Amino acid sequence: MKTQLCRLLASMAVLSSLWGLCGQVHAALGQAPLRQSGTPVDTPSRSALAAVQVPGNAAAYTQNTLSLDTGTVVHEFVNAQGLVFAVRWQGPVLPDFGALFGQYLEDVKEEAASMRASRKRGAPLVINSAKLVVASRGKMRQFSGHAYVPELVPAGVLISDLLR
Repeated sequence: MKTQLCRLLASMAVLSSLWGLCGQVHAALGQAPLRQSGTPVDTPSRSALAAVQVPGNAAAYTQNTLSLDTGTVVHEFVNAQGLVFAVRWQGPVLPDFGALFGQYLEDVKEEAASMRASRKRGAPLVINSAKLVVASRGKMRQFSGHAYVPELVPAGVLISDLLR
């Protein structure tokens, strides 16, 4: 019974994030980098947002890290064209999937609905298509995951290294 309740609560957390009820992220895969409410992308509002040029691949991508008020940390990876090609998150609350996935949110919603229909509530959300790869898992206060757009990953970048 306790396990079922935990799974139900985890599923509810995933669904609430799909509807944009968690976090304060205001950018998405395939768009410009994250920013916090009302803050231009090139002017971080807090020290929690850190842009780091990655040694060895400095021309290929930049990594930004944002600590949300919820305690969740979001890492985003921005290609040389200034577009977010991958994100990774970990923390007690899921980030706002609506803001994180942008134009890809419908794909995520469809997969979540398919999982609910097949009674896989509480199972990790996994999408592996040519246009979007997502893995989101966890339980209350321990969520993690990643997502990326394969066609936006810079040449020579090993996506598996970024998402660890």
